[in-house]
Amino acid sequence: MLSKTTIRNFTIAILIALSLELYSPRAIFVPNIETIKISGTGAGVSTRYLGAVESNINFDIKDLQDLGINTYRIYGGGMSRWEPADDGKYGLPSIDEIKTNPNIINWAQWDQIMTNPPQGSDYWWSGQRGTVWPGNAWTIFNSLKQANIRPVVR
Repeated sequence: MLSKTTIRNFTIAILIALSLELYSPRAIFVPNIETIKISGTGAGVSTRYLGAVESNINFDIKDLQDLGINTYRIYGGGMSRWEPADDGKYGLPSIDEIKTNPNIINWAQWDQIMTNPPQGSDYWWSGQRGTVWPGNAWTIFNSLKQANIRPVVR
């Protein structure tokens, strides 16, 4: 059986050995941290798309350009926002049918709603007249195209 003095001395010796190991220059507990290098040249592209979601009362292309936005999510409301009347036929005409015969679409009707929205605003559905942006879908899509901002209609 060990005496209390022996146990105490042994404990002190272990603590001293551990302290020496912890504070020695060879003890490394974190990975080596390399020097941070700063360069004026980009190392790559971190984000391919930087987007914004459409407001429900205003549109200003300058805001999007100032923010460096390259995609813009637009609410189409199941296309009810621009579709003059729902014919109840989902997915018709098909893309192939439109490619074969583009005149299957009543383009004059679409042009009318895209350039002359109800109450004079493409945001007619979201606010009181005079409080929403006084513009149309044609202006929105054309402005986005001119600014190289990809519209994402949902």
